[in-house]
Parts: sequence; C-alpha cells; structure tokens
Amino acid sequence: MCKLLLTIMLGMTLIANAKDFGALGTTYPIIEDNFLEFIQAKASKIDVEALKKETSRVAKQKADRPDVVHNITAAIKNNTYYFDPSLYVSRDIVNHKGVLVAKAGTTLNPLKTVDLSEELLFINADSSKELEYAKNILDSRESNQKPVKVILISGSVDNSIEKLNYRVYFDQQAKITTKLNIKHSPAIVTQAQDKLKIVEVAL
Repeated sequence: MCKLLLTIMLGMTLIANAKDFGALGTTYPIIEDNFLEFIQAKASKIDVEALKKETSRVAKQKADRPDVVHNITAAIKNNTYYFDPSLYVSRDIVNHKGVLVAKAGTTLNPLKTVDLSEELLFINADSSKELEYAKNILDSRESNQKPVKVILISGSVDNSIEKLNYRVYFDQQAKITTKLNIKHSPAIVTQAQDKLKIVEVAL
C-alpha cells in the first residue's frame, strides 16, 4: 500500500498513444538501384570505430553532466517553506486483489503512512561553496541521524563523487525541484510531521 500511495503522489503514470495515419500523397515502388549503390558507397566510407568512440564519448559526457536544472539560483537569504504532498482522490482506487485502498473524495497523504527515509540536499555542484557546504553536512552527520541523499541540479557527477567521497544523484528534467517548487540552492528537504520542510540556505 505504501508503494501505491507514493506512486500516486509522484504522478508517475504515463499514457502513450499511437495512431496509424496511413499513406499521404503519392506512394512509390522500390527505390532505384543507382541510388542504393550511392548510399552503399557512402556507407562504406564511414569510420565505424570512430563513430562508436564518438557515440560512447557523448553518452559518457551526458551521464556525467546531465542537462542543468534551469531557473534555480544561489540563495541570497535563508528561506523556509512547507510542501504538502496530499493528493485528492477523484475515483476509487483498488489494489491487485480488488480491495479498496482509497475511496473517491478522500485525500491521501503518503507521509501519514510512511516516513521520509532520507533527507534530501540539492546543490549546484559547479559552485565550490555549495560543494563545501555539502561536504560539511556529510562529515558532521551523526550515526543516529537520517542519511542524506545529495541531488545535483548542475555540475559533474564524477567530480562531485570524488570531492564528497559520497554517492550523488541528479535531478534530471527538474522533476523533483519542480514538484517541490525549489527556486534557490543549496536546499535541504526534511520531514515535518505530515509535510516536507524545505530550507533554502544562503552561503
């Protein structure tokens, strides 16, 4: 049930539609032989190994430095606000056994069912100040405190791991920061009863 509620909260259901529009305009039979020969001649001149290396290089670069999360700037003042993850249920929700888990017209709050297991720390890893701030938080963490998940909004994943000696993540396509309405970094997200507390910290 917890997993179902979290799935509902995050709105992760995707609907894909496909349609065959048929043939438009004039259709032609088989392509001319001389054109096929032209294509084959061009293809034979392609350096396949060089192409593979370039594709691999671009993929590695993209994995290390995904697209920057735009419209988030460095915090110039401390700011605290709260996010309510509650979701209104417009129709009955049943589990795989057909048992009703949420009735239409009710409001679900996943934090009333399961606690946030980690604190979230969003940083711009292109900022040495924010990297240092993250390192200080990680180094001073007590064993009885919740672990921290470091989430980048910009910067190199590999470099951040090396600097922090810690696993990091990246908010790809700005999904989390958009959901939580984060506008400035660094930002720390913790649980405050049935809400999420977001603190943007000026360094």
